[in-house]
Amino acid sequence: MKKDHKTSRLENALLQWDDGPYMKFLQPSADILIEQSHVKQGDFLLDVGCGFGDPILDIADIVGLEGKLVGIDHDEESILIAKKRADDRNLQNIVLETGEVPELLFEEGYFNSVISRNVILYFDDPLPFLVEQKRVLKKNGRIAITVWGVSDKNPLMNLPMKVLRSYTNSSGRAVPNNKNRVDTSDPNILANLLARAGFTDVQSGIVELSFPGDSSDAELYWDQRLAGSPMSQKILSELSEIEQEKAENAALNKVKSLIESGNATGQAVWVSGTKK
Repeated sequence: MKKDHKTSRLENALLQWDDGPYMKFLQPSADILIEQSHVKQGDFLLDVGCGFGDPILDIADIVGLEGKLVGIDHDEESILIAKKRADDRNLQNIVLETGEVPELLFEEGYFNSVISRNVILYFDDPLPFLVEQKRVLKKNGRIAITVWGVSDKNPLMNLPMKVLRSYTNSSGRAVPNNKNRVDTSDPNILANLLARAGFTDVQSGIVELSFPGDSSDAELYWDQRLAGSPMSQKILSELSEIEQEKAENAALNKVKSLIESGNATGQAVWVSGTKK
């Protein structure tokens, strides 16, 4: 696929980001984060790994001008996109900046809530990450986390990626394949981790995800998935222009076949707790 055409596709995907099929597919995992964070008017909330600003931008109306939202992400381009989206909404109560984890550069007891989505899976041992989030929470502050469930329950996310990887020698894995790493796809393991980090009132569960449209929405979904996935872009960058087109078409066809067969589904697990 020609570079200029691909660029215009990704730009179009971003223009339709809020109401597009990718965010609608992921919406239940955002909803449970907001619900379990217990965020309310006047609160200070931190989103660790905020990406393009989902779901932190949607929380702005909840906390109001008396509250404050802070989103951090290690990827500078993602933060720039999140800032533009915040500016487009004229949000005055949000700060978006680059930052690394697990260390959080905030004072102790600063936030009422800390949320993160699909970040904890990057740690072999997530305990220091959780302890640091507990440090920056106020007394009775809330933590809420979502992360992908087991692989075979996430065909829409995993199978198109498997197709992309088949076109390159790279494993294309965003998460290192370490047999000793903690299995964050198990809600019971996540709950145990939060308890070990010192949180109380720990709860966990599963959220089912399903594709919100039909096969006519497949291309926009795929473009939005690419726009929001540096790992997918990295895999494609290793290929020639011809091989890129073949790989993308094959992955898109996989998305369409999953939608048409009723298997365009996914699963996220969640966990929450309170700092006493």
